[in-house]
Amino acid sequence: MAVDAGDHFDRVWRPSAGARLAFGAIIGVFALLALAGVAGALGGGDVGASLLVAWVNALVAVCAWRWGSHPLIGASGTGVTVRNPLRTVVVRWEDVTGCAATSRGVTIGRAGEAPIVAWAVPKPTLSAWLGRVTRADEVVGYIATRALAHQGGPSDDPFTDQDDRPPT
Repeated sequence: MAVDAGDHFDRVWRPSAGARLAFGAIIGVFALLALAGVAGALGGGDVGASLLVAWVNALVAVCAWRWGSHPLIGASGTGVTVRNPLRTVVVRWEDVTGCAATSRGVTIGRAGEAPIVAWAVPKPTLSAWLGRVTRADEVVGYIATRALAHQGGPSDDPFTDQDDRPPT
């Protein structure tokens, strides 16, 4: 079930700084190529070809922004928000049935619905093979602990300060 989590998150995970830097460089290069295409069209060159070059490069820059910097996982008092390039899904803590770190991202099981994969924090395949703990594993631990606390799990949950549950 989807709920409105707003933009206030207790914790947020985004792609790594290195990935955002790489995508930023890609965005910059293709934005400059798009501007060069527009300049070529305005400078008396082949207008059709120049505008096509500009359009294709601008499209690549927008896709790089959407895929490289837009994804996130956000935890709030009501649930976990998964923002992927093409859609945003909010899963209430009570509906989280499981969580796993995979090479595609953090997979969150949902009650009565298909699991959702959060692209923001993938686990590198080599780390999975070598059994290394990564940032994705830490996200999984946080989500699992928080979901368990909301589902009537252990009462020593350190994240219940901002919850809407009545005090026990």
